[in-house]
Amino acid sequence: MTAPHHRGALEALNAARPAIARLGATQGPEDRAADLIEGWSAVETALRSLVGGSTHGGQALIRELRARQVITFDQGNALAEFHSSADRARQAGYAPTDADINAARDAFLKLEAGLMATVADPYQQPPRPVSGTAAPASHATYAARPDVPPPTTEAPAGAGVAGTRPRRTPPKWLRGVLIAAALLLVIGVAWWAYTTYGSGSELDEAIAYYNRGQRQEAAAAFERVARENPRDARPHVYLARMAREAGNMTLARDEATKAVQADQNNPLAHGEMARFLMATNQWDLARQFWVRSLNLNPSDRAAQGYLGCTLVRLRRYDEARTWLTRAGQGDWSACMQQLPPAGAYPPGQVPPGQLPPAQYPPAAYPPTR
Repeated sequence: MTAPHHRGALEALNAARPAIARLGATQGPEDRAADLIEGWSAVETALRSLVGGSTHGGQALIRELRARQVITFDQGNALAEFHSSADRARQAGYAPTDADINAARDAFLKLEAGLMATVADPYQQPPRPVSGTAAPASHATYAARPDVPPPTTEAPAGAGVAGTRPRRTPPKWLRGVLIAAALLLVIGVAWWAYTTYGSGSELDEAIAYYNRGQRQEAAAAFERVARENPRDARPHVYLARMAREAGNMTLARDEATKAVQADQNNPLAHGEMARFLMATNQWDLARQFWVRSLNLNPSDRAAQGYLGCTLVRLRRYDEARTWLTRAGQGDWSACMQQLPPAGAYPPGQVPPGQLPPAQYPPAAYPPTR
């Protein structure tokens, strides 16, 4: 959803604030019930604003928001509890409990915090690169966000200082102990990885939900896998893809960034970030992430094809033709139709937006197989 939807929802949510603030132990049962009903009505109006209007209400509206990846799993659970409390308050003779009040406050605060965070941090595209320069792929900005540090090439403090005493060679028995400890560490890590990711049953179940179109169940399952396995990029890859398909580009960006941060050696994470950047017209950054994905998996035909598509948009036609030809037929094949005829530009002339070959960073592309 766009930022205006979130701003409108936040304004609508403000109408619930007085009723939520009045809830307390000093109220009588009838006043509690009235404030619960009034508060939920205002919250429901705010939820409809998030999707630009909806005919659904109550649990159906919450399920619709979850399916569209507009609210998180935690927010959805809190809102469902609030809705149940408001429904009970409508029953004659029901006296709302402290748990009902806490459910209302919890749902209101979680929804308000999410809306305020989105409005305060709207998605902004990064500055366009200066023409005639190209940043090396190893220092590419992770979606122009400062929370992913670039690699460093600085030497350790004190390295190579004149006058330092050379290190003594450790005795053979100590080297044997260190080698044995390293082997035990490797075996332990391998066993942990097998027990954590070996069967893949939970992730497979989440992927099956996604393939069947059960988006709410898939999102809940992927979020559960992500919490249990914080170093696994795959659930974040699917959550980013679902958000991108639903048009929620803010969530798609956040989940793609989490995927890259969870495992920077996962080609799927870099590929999903590249797809997000293509969807938001950040073509040069998309090229850099497709290159990263190919460096990790040079045989990925989809990465080859979509790298060709990004190069078409950057008007680097000769390179685009090479990658599209190498990828073969696929969803990216339509980009081949956008290429000018081979040799359309005289030798020595470069199309607008394309750098001379000598200025390309030598390690920017994976080796030819």
